[in-house]
Amino acid sequence: MKPSKKHTKKPDKINKKSPDINGDEKKKYKIYLKSAEDVRRLLSTLVNEVRRNDVDIQKARTIGYLAGILLDVFTMGSLEDRLKQLEEAAQKRRITK
Repeated sequence: MKPSKKHTKKPDKINKKSPDINGDEKKKYKIYLKSAEDVRRLLSTLVNEVRRNDVDIQKARTIGYLAGILLDVFTMGSLEDRLKQLEEAAQKRRITK
């Protein structure tokens, strides 16, 4: 006997929306953080969301913490690039002498 359609459970659809702290659903969106300016914009938005009580404070703390780490990574990458340029310039000077 075939199960009736009423009793057949369909798989849950993936919900691409997440409820905010008030239970309202908002669409999730990807954030691309490729520069310090991108992180600044994210933190600016986050501060405003916290002030409006639109975001859970623990989530805001986590995002802020991770944003700080990302800024350190950007700084480290910049310093590595500058060091590489200095090493290349020093190497050229040694070759020409």
